[in-house]
Amino acid sequence: MLKIQDYEENALISSRIIFDLHKNYRPMLIDNVQQFLSHVQVMYRNLPGIVLKEFSIDSTSNASSKVHTNPPPPPRSDSTDTSGSSNKRTVTLLRSSASFRVLTECPVTVMLLFQLYPKYIQFNIPVLIPLMMHSLGLQPPLLSNPTPTHLLRHKELVSCQVKTLSFLTYMLRAFADLVRPFEDTIPESVVKLMMSCPDDTRKELLLATRHILATDFRKGFRRQIDRLLDEKILIGTNRQNYETLRPLGYSALADLILHFRKDLSLLQLSRVIHIFSKIVHDSSLTISIQTTSVRLLLNLVGDGIYNNKDVNPKAGKSLLLRILESLVNKFGTLQNQMEKIRKDWKKHEGGRVGGKEAFTSSETKIMEGKKPELKGLDRNTSQTLESLSFTNRQQEKTDTNKYNDIKLLIKTMVLGLKTVIWCVNNVHRPPNSREKTQTTSITSDSCFKISRHERTLLKKYLEWGFSESGIGIFKMENGALPLSKDNATSLTEYREVLDNFAASISVFDTYVFQTLVGITFPNLYESIIQQDMLLLAIPLHLVNNKTISKISVDVILCFAVKNLEVLAHADATHLISQISHKSPDLKDASVEVRKSFTILRLFKIVFQSVSAYSENEEVLRPHLQTIVVTCLRSAVHAKSPANYFYLLRSLFRSISGGKFELSYKEVLPLLPTILNGLNRYYAATENHATRNTIVELCLIIPARLSSLLPHLPLLMRLMVHALSSHGDLVNLGLRTLEFWVDNLNPEFLYPIMSHSPSQLTDLMSSLCSHLRPAPYPYGMLALRLLGKLGGRNRRWLRESMDFGSGGIKIEHEYCGVAAALQLKCAWNTFGDSIDAQENGMSEILDNTKNFLLPLDKCLVVAVKTLKELALTSNPKPTKENLMETIFQNTSTSNLDTTFLISANFTQATINIMAEVATCQSRASLNLIKAIIASIVEINEVEGDSGFLFCKSSKQVATAKSVVIGDGKVLSSAAGQFQRIHKLPSMYMKDGVLESVYSGLFYAMLQKELEVEATLLLRGLIIHLLLGLYS
Repeated sequence: MLKIQDYEENALISSRIIFDLHKNYRPMLIDNVQQFLSHVQVMYRNLPGIVLKEFSIDSTSNASSKVHTNPPPPPRSDSTDTSGSSNKRTVTLLRSSASFRVLTECPVTVMLLFQLYPKYIQFNIPVLIPLMMHSLGLQPPLLSNPTPTHLLRHKELVSCQVKTLSFLTYMLRAFADLVRPFEDTIPESVVKLMMSCPDDTRKELLLATRHILATDFRKGFRRQIDRLLDEKILIGTNRQNYETLRPLGYSALADLILHFRKDLSLLQLSRVIHIFSKIVHDSSLTISIQTTSVRLLLNLVGDGIYNNKDVNPKAGKSLLLRILESLVNKFGTLQNQMEKIRKDWKKHEGGRVGGKEAFTSSETKIMEGKKPELKGLDRNTSQTLESLSFTNRQQEKTDTNKYNDIKLLIKTMVLGLKTVIWCVNNVHRPPNSREKTQTTSITSDSCFKISRHERTLLKKYLEWGFSESGIGIFKMENGALPLSKDNATSLTEYREVLDNFAASISVFDTYVFQTLVGITFPNLYESIIQQDMLLLAIPLHLVNNKTISKISVDVILCFAVKNLEVLAHADATHLISQISHKSPDLKDASVEVRKSFTILRLFKIVFQSVSAYSENEEVLRPHLQTIVVTCLRSAVHAKSPANYFYLLRSLFRSISGGKFELSYKEVLPLLPTILNGLNRYYAATENHATRNTIVELCLIIPARLSSLLPHLPLLMRLMVHALSSHGDLVNLGLRTLEFWVDNLNPEFLYPIMSHSPSQLTDLMSSLCSHLRPAPYPYGMLALRLLGKLGGRNRRWLRESMDFGSGGIKIEHEYCGVAAALQLKCAWNTFGDSIDAQENGMSEILDNTKNFLLPLDKCLVVAVKTLKELALTSNPKPTKENLMETIFQNTSTSNLDTTFLISANFTQATINIMAEVATCQSRASLNLIKAIIASIVEINEVEGDSGFLFCKSSKQVATAKSVVIGDGKVLSSAAGQFQRIHKLPSMYMKDGVLESVYSGLFYAMLQKELEVEATLLLRGLIIHLLLGLYS
């Protein structure tokens, strides 16, 4: 039918039949492929003549057009009169060879044939491509009075050309060499088709254009940009197409402009910015199209506008400001959209939660996203429940998609605004001064190059970023949106957006930065408290930026110093310590804790920057005295003074080390106040952690050693605490003490160390406690320090030391006798001792120096020993009895039971162990006898008679007396006996006699001690009874 010159409608049907036949019966029709392809070639060759013929003035009476009634009779002649009844509809019939509609169907069939029969491609493509390219350029002649038939035929011709263009776009990459000669004619043809394209084929034309723009043949479109910027040409005038085809048309235009942005003039760029700025704020378009428009605008900033060589640079800055204003205003629009999404979601959630009570069990499952049980329900109820479930899922999906699209849009704008703001600040500056933009002083002329309108825009940008609907939407976890595993923002993405936002602020001009950031910083502080502590990444990024670090420190310090009082309400130091290894979780923390944590973190960020950039010390110095004085005063009345001590410690650590001499001078007038105040806090508190912090503050106080000399006695007392502690404080104490030993004269330092014997003893014993082998980290440091002290490291051995219980835990029913018995002793040194004469030590080691040795624990141990030996004694010890005795006492013995089982005891060993037990019991009884002697042998006349000498080298220990109970001294006087009046009540008060009686009873159970213990017990009872009745 295509070949026999049949009518148009029959040819269209036959064309579709051919398509279906080849699609379904490919092997049987291979011989008919070339015949169809040849006919298509003929139709394209005849197309120019047909166009001229159909659009001529007398085309209405052309022989190829036949008019018939409906239904038409079989054609018998070339013309038929249609002037009949008025009820009959007249139609125009065309021959298939002259039909544009038939030719429109051919490219699709040709494409199918090439896919099914590839062997025909090489022979037919070189013929078809030139014919098709020539057909794209065909234009009907202009008619002064076109008829409806002319208009219809023109529409069909354009549709045929669009379909041909679509076919050629698939051939561009594979047969680029054949299409290359027509590179310049393709853009011209495309634009002409857009100007005359019917509404129903414009979408296909735009798709074909996008395919062309994705290839190297887009170069010819450079000359067509001005016409494509006209929305009437690009999208058309049809209202329906304007709503549906705008995303596709603007996407194609964005691709074109993106490739030629460097070659556009400022006038063309102005038109581009005007069009895509409207798209950005057009709420009828999807967020994805707005994101594409934002990306295009941002790509125009650097290569298109800033580096444009136009003679009028002010026009370039005007374009930059238009982009900046468009993006900043878009942030405000997004705030409104996010508020709407949040309200819709909360309303939806409220309906789901609040309406559950009125639902049945099946309806409740629907609301919770579970599959309901529809058995037993009627058809209408089942359909209602299914519809409700589908609606809920669709609503959740829609809200989540909007939320994710908005996040992507915000991320794109924040990332690009850094470049926009920098270009706005530097578009007027010569190249050699752009590097000095951030380093200029606040009063320089460059600070006033930004207009008030620009500062207003930047202020709006900061207010948006610091608000709840700003960057905080990247982590909306307060029930605003359903954050599941699929749509939850990763922590990495969130931090990346925060860094990009801070980077966009860092390119502000010096004056603008200090003005705007200082004004809007309270908003950031409130956002940190209310939303998320990760927002602290913004000030951290600003401070770590070397260019603006100094200004950032000034802004943060001014704000933080004004809010020092918030540290008094809650302790946040334990949260600060978590930062080194993880992000602290403050979801459940109170507002006071979050405020304290934020202020402490801001101060720590500033102090760390001082160590990294020494120029920041100039900004910190004016605030030093204010910070120190406020912390010391507020710590007195604060609910949690640990915050202030932590702040002072961070401050002292940052400026210590000797690099900041001017800061030392600022602290110097406050040195006595600081040390005395910290010493009072140390004495008043019992919290071990707070004491450690105070000691560290005193040891790292930023001052020269020469300034600390008057305060060394106070520091030496705190040094004892540092050396007795553990961890880093021990290291600090050892190194500080070594620094003092290295830099001070021993004649000056040692008297301070030995200011009191107890201080010297505590200091040296604490130092010696660190003499441990590796892997203990401080052993070598302590040993080196003792070596630097020389012979003075042994003088403290003359002083008495409180050893306590020596780590032995004594559990006894008579532990209440503590401090009831003390032995009064005195050192007796020789006057010509060399050590005593050195450094004035003769005054310290005086002959009359007395000290007391407690004997209460000795009595307890003696009674306990007698008890154990009495309960386990045997007159004839054997191996079996000895083993039984040992195993009975394993709970109080340090012996290894496994070793005892495997040991092969001989009788000699058994005898030795039995003798040792006898000696222990004898010694315990002797101690009790000595205590009884102090009770019954009394010398009421003061004097030095009856001394018991225990000689040792250079010292004589003199047992002068035993102090009992309330401090009454009972001197030991051998050979002088007098009765005691009211003695039992005094001793019974402290349990001394009770312990003595117990010891004697246990001693009576042992054969070796039975006689002696019985006599002692009988005599003591008689003596005390006589005292009662005398």
